[in-house]
Amino acid sequence: MATSAQTYRRARFGSVLRRLREQRGLTQSAVAAQVGVGVDRINRVESGRVKLEVSLLRGLLDLYGVQDQVRRDAMEDMVVNLAKPDWWANYSLHLALQDYLGLEKDASAAWAWEPLLVHGRLQTRRYAEALLASGEGVIPGGRGRVENMVAVRMHRQEVVTSALTVVLNSAALDTVVGGPDVMREQIAHLLTRPEVDLRILPTGRPHVGLDGAFTRLTFPDGGELACVESLVTTSYFDDPESLSLYGRAAEQLTELALDPSASRAYLEERARAL
Repeated sequence: MATSAQTYRRARFGSVLRRLREQRGLTQSAVAAQVGVGVDRINRVESGRVKLEVSLLRGLLDLYGVQDQVRRDAMEDMVVNLAKPDWWANYSLHLALQDYLGLEKDASAAWAWEPLLVHGRLQTRRYAEALLASGEGVIPGGRGRVENMVAVRMHRQEVVTSALTVVLNSAALDTVVGGPDVMREQIAHLLTRPEVDLRILPTGRPHVGLDGAFTRLTFPDGGELACVESLVTTSYFDDPESLSLYGRAAEQLTELALDPSASRAYLEERARAL
């Protein structure tokens, strides 16, 4: 497990390179000698402590036998993106959120379990405003924080285009955020997002998801990550045991949820009942 930090994206990428090296049965010293850098350089790259140049990445991928051009191109893009500020630099955000937004951008797909709230990439402006305003007096920043975070969520929806699957607990629809009009608008918005695999899980039976929300990110470099967000930070799990556990949890929740067609009918009925 690791907690979010400014360099976590770099550390995750480094761990992917480390696994590729280990799969080839190579030591850091052997790799350093073959690509013409010091062993300390390889160590720092794999631990995420230094930036990685595209030229060095290409040499490492050649050495590790990575021939899939799509994968290579994606990894080169990640290295370039790691070295420059991105869209969230225009907003005042804490480092943990900046880190998550970067990881989300790097990912090729996201699977999310949402037991109590509509997923951030699916929220309407009015829903997001009402939801974030509920934290005033608890979370520092006042109205300025609310306006800033709403802007971030709307911008995020414009720029993040990776595949998204959401299993949404029906309890999230029972919490009337912002009043009936806002919720009707929110549900109508969910019904206009055919590119999202959205499944509703009706309440009524215990399941592993009662333990809390989580997201699984899949990356084009072959990596995976399970993310658990709290009020103060986001925790990331990338060890095989944790990834297997969260994978089984995702499978259980998907199996228990309604299929997309039945989920759509559930949403339509819920909107009529408001």
